Amino acid sequence: MRFVKYFSKNLIICILIKLLLEYIYINYITIFSYEGYTLDYNITKYIIGFIGFLITFMVCNYKKTNISLIINLFFLTYVVPNIVFYSLTNHNTGYFIALISSFNLVILCIRNSKKVQTLSFGKFGNRHINIIAIIMVLACLIHYIIVLRGNFVLSFRKVYEFRAEFDSAVGNGLWGYINSIVPKILLVYLLSTAVFERHKKKILLYVVFFFLLFIFSGHKGVLKGIPLILFFYYLFRNKTSLTKFYLIFLFFYTCVFLVGTQNSMVGALLIRRLLFVPVLLNFKYFEFFSNNVKIYWSESILKSFIDYPYDLSSTHVIGAYLGDSDVGANTGYVASGYMNCGYIGILIYTLILIYIFNVINAGVLKFKNIYTSYALVYVAVNSIIISSDLFTSMLTHGVFVLLLIFWFRKSE
Repeated sequence: MRFVKYFSKNLIICILIKLLLEYIYINYITIFSYEGYTLDYNITKYIIGFIGFLITFMVCNYKKTNISLIINLFFLTYVVPNIVFYSLTNHNTGYFIALISSFNLVILCIRNSKKVQTLSFGKFGNRHINIIAIIMVLACLIHYIIVLRGNFVLSFRKVYEFRAEFDSAVGNGLWGYINSIVPKILLVYLLSTAVFERHKKKILLYVVFFFLLFIFSGHKGVLKGIPLILFFYYLFRNKTSLTKFYLIFLFFYTCVFLVGTQNSMVGALLIRRLLFVPVLLNFKYFEFFSNNVKIYWSESILKSFIDYPYDLSSTHVIGAYLGDSDVGANTGYVASGYMNCGYIGILIYTLILIYIFNVINAGVLKFKNIYTSYALVYVAVNSIIISSDLFTSMLTHGVFVLLLIFWFRKSE
């Protein structure tokens, strides 16, 4: 009875979130109709979308895992916007079903085993992981200082100019991988552990590391680990419901930055970028590669065996399809799976993601408080689901390093 009450209450909140996102899309996101955010309502597809919403909601709430909070966060910030976009724009139903089915299959295949396996490597343990992480952070900073000759940026207005200089000087070869892994995985791991241990000196030191990485690289994205850690810490400390928090945030944002301002364009830009740009790119990738040659991993793991069929990189091919070949349009595992090998590509990526999620689901149990690992997990998984090809995420966005941490870390 208690579960049914919680289930019903949560469903109502999620429906309200969906309706609010529909209101935002119809009244504010369609301002950018010239970019593809059109309004083409179809009652049949709206019903199909709502059925997909109900099924995914039930899967997310019925299947309890160690990372249920992360799964529900992606349901609210990724799946629901996809449902809203499909329901209101009359896009391809086959691709929508593939996207929803893939997400649900991953969740349903997560095993909730209490047995946590650790790879043994002599006396290698948690302390050694921390030492290696700190050494990598320091090595990264020293490399920045040497290559950039001590130059740094403090103004947000100058970051783009400085970032171009940074990328050309530091972003190549092995250091290109390290530059991505250090702020996204290693430093998030260190800071989140320190926050949940309430170790003030370590917290201060790691925040300074984040700040130094920003001023020497010009990449604002390196700072996103800090608010993510604070977000999960807030949920943990206050035992706050994620769905309630998200509904209140969306309602407040709509009232203040959309309805309550004469210049709603700024508010619409932010919510479009966070929630609807990844969705648009999903469907544009499908639209393009359903009518053009697929690449069969000729841009990544099979490039030595298969000729790549386009003059531009895949991200810039889609950028050109959207009207600007200078724009690199990134997407997540579903669209990139389809780009490589159609629906079979989506299935292959889904099966790999099932394994990754099972490792993560077991690995978080090694932390005394699993909330400690949530920011770390979110950063890595977010790149797979929203912004990068799966194999690219494994190498350049730190997913493989995350798996190594979970494999070698010993239970607290």
